[in-house]
Amino acid sequence: MVNTCIYLNVTEGSTAVLKCPTKPVYTWSDAQADKIYTLNDDINQELNISQKMYLDKDRNLLIKDFGKDDVRTYRCSTNVKGIPIWYDFNIRLKFKPIFYKNDRNITLISVVGNVTNISLDVNSYPAPTVSWGTGNGGTLGNWKVSTWSNDTSIHRLISSVLLTARDHFGLYRAVIRNSEGSIDICIRFVEENMVNVQPKSIVCTTTQTVKLRCKVKNVEDPLPKFIWNQYFINGVHIRRLHGEGHYHVSVLSIAYCSYQDLGNYSCTVACNGRNMTSIAYVIVQGSPVVIKQDVIADSSNVTLAVTYITEPPLMYILWYINDEIVKESNSSNQTDIFIQNIKVNVPVNYHQTSITRNVHQSQLSFSRAVVSHMDTISCHLKNRIGSREPLFEANMLTITLKNKEISNIVYIRTTELESIRDEITVSSHLNDKQDSVSMNKLIFIYVAVLCAGVLTTIIIVAAIVRKYVKMKLSVDITPSTRAFTNRQIESPEEDDASETLNPSQYAEIDDVSYHSVTWRDYSLDNVQEYTEMNAVVNNPTYLNTQCYKNIRDSLRELRVYDCTSSNETDLKSESNLNITL
Repeated sequence: MVNTCIYLNVTEGSTAVLKCPTKPVYTWSDAQADKIYTLNDDINQELNISQKMYLDKDRNLLIKDFGKDDVRTYRCSTNVKGIPIWYDFNIRLKFKPIFYKNDRNITLISVVGNVTNISLDVNSYPAPTVSWGTGNGGTLGNWKVSTWSNDTSIHRLISSVLLTARDHFGLYRAVIRNSEGSIDICIRFVEENMVNVQPKSIVCTTTQTVKLRCKVKNVEDPLPKFIWNQYFINGVHIRRLHGEGHYHVSVLSIAYCSYQDLGNYSCTVACNGRNMTSIAYVIVQGSPVVIKQDVIADSSNVTLAVTYITEPPLMYILWYINDEIVKESNSSNQTDIFIQNIKVNVPVNYHQTSITRNVHQSQLSFSRAVVSHMDTISCHLKNRIGSREPLFEANMLTITLKNKEISNIVYIRTTELESIRDEITVSSHLNDKQDSVSMNKLIFIYVAVLCAGVLTTIIIVAAIVRKYVKMKLSVDITPSTRAFTNRQIESPEEDDASETLNPSQYAEIDDVSYHSVTWRDYSLDNVQEYTEMNAVVNNPTYLNTQCYKNIRDSLRELRVYDCTSSNETDLKSESNLNITL
C-alpha cells in the first residue's frame, strides 16, 4: 500500500475540484475521520453531504461553495498494476484577511508626546500586507507582519504612532490586503482622561445614601477645582452640585436618594487650559411614585386616572371600590367598569427642572350613575421595593358631580415627595361660573350684616351701662349729705376722723338715710319714683316717661334713644352706620 500527499489551494466560495491521479477510482473518504463519501458511483446519503459534493463522469470529487468548514484531508483510493494506492489531498483555503474582533473600529488612549504601540491579529491566507491609509497628523511607524507558525494562517501586525500635538488625536486607518481581498481597520486615538469617576454606575434604593468618587491624576495644580453636574438620561441639565474635596479627590454624596436623583453625574476638572470630564450613572429604585391623579367626567361617564413612575417594574396594579377589588363589570353596582393601563407623556419635576417623560398611567372608567354607591376608591401599585395606594374621595366626587352642567372635571393630587398643594380644576359653562360668583357675593353680604349687628349691639349695651352708672352716681347725694359735704369743703379744719357721734346724731342719720333715695330700690319699671328722685336732687333735666321702657327693650330692637325727649331716632340715620357690600 502506497500513500502520497497532494497540496491544493482553494479560493473561499469557489468550487473545489479534486482529481485522483490514477484510474480507476474506487472511493473518496475523509483521511482523518475515516468517513466514506462515495459508494459505487453515488455520494453516501447517510452523511448528508450530497448538496455540496458530487462526482463527475471520471469519478473526480467536486465540492461546491468551498468554505472554512470544508478544510480537511480528502483521500482517494485506487491501484496501479494491482497495488493499492491512496492519494491524500491537503487543502489550504485562500481567503481575504479577517480581523479577529467582530468590530473593525478600535479606540486607543494616547498622551501627547508619548509613543502609542499598535498590535493587530488577523487571519489571512496567503499572508497579508498592511499599510497606513488616512491619518490625522501624527508620526506613523512602519508595519511589521509576523506569523505564529507555518501551519497557521494567523498573523500579528505591529506598528506605532507618535502624537506631538492635541490636534493629532482622531481617526487613523490601516489597510490590510492579500491576493484575495482587503479590509480596513479604523483606529481612533483619544486623549487619556486624567479624571475618573468611580463607580461608573450605581444603584441607589430610595432613602439610602450613595457616594461617587472623582479622582484626577497627572496634574500640576495641587488643589484642582472640581465641578459636579447632574444630567437627565436625555442630556437635559438638572442641577449643579458640590462635592467634598480632598486634594486630588472629590467625593459627591447623594443623601436620601429619590426618583429625582436619577441620571448621569459628570465630574469636570479644569487643568492646563482644558476641561476634563468623567461621567457616572446613578439608577434609583424605590416604591412607585404617583405623579398626579386626574378625575375626568362628562355627562354620562367618569374616568379616574393615576399617573406614576416605577423602578423596578410593577408586580401588580389593583383598583379598589369600597375596599373590594375591582373586576370589570363584576356586579350590578359596578356595571360597565373598565380598566386600562397605558403610557403617556407628562412633565415630571426633577429638582425644580421640568422634564417631559413617557410614564405609566392606569385608568378606571365607570358610569356617573353608580357614583352614589361608592364610598372609597383607590389604586394599589406594588413593586418589589414597596407600594403606593392613591385614594380618591368618593364623597367629594359625588358632591361635584351633582351639578349636571359640569362637562369636564380635572382633579389633581401631586406627589407626596414634592409636597405640592392639591388642585381641583373644574371646566364648566360660563353661566355656572356667574352663578358661583353671585352665591359667593350673597354669602359675603350676609356675613357683613351679621357682624355689623353684633357690633351695634355691643355699642348700645355699653352706652346703656355707662348712662345708668352715671345716673346712679348722681342720685346717691342727698340734701343732708350734700350740706355735710359742703361744710367739709368750707371748713376742712373741723373734720376730725376721731370725732364720735351722739345717739341723737345716729338717729338723725338713720332717719335721713331711710328717707333718702340712696338706699331705696328703684327699678326701671317705677317711672314715678325716678321722677321723684330727680326732683329731690334738683336735677334740671326731667326724663321722659316712655324712655326707660324703650331703653329696656333696646337690645332686641337695636335702636338708640334720646331720653330727654319723646322722639325716637332710627339706628341707620343717627349712628351714620353705613355698610358697603
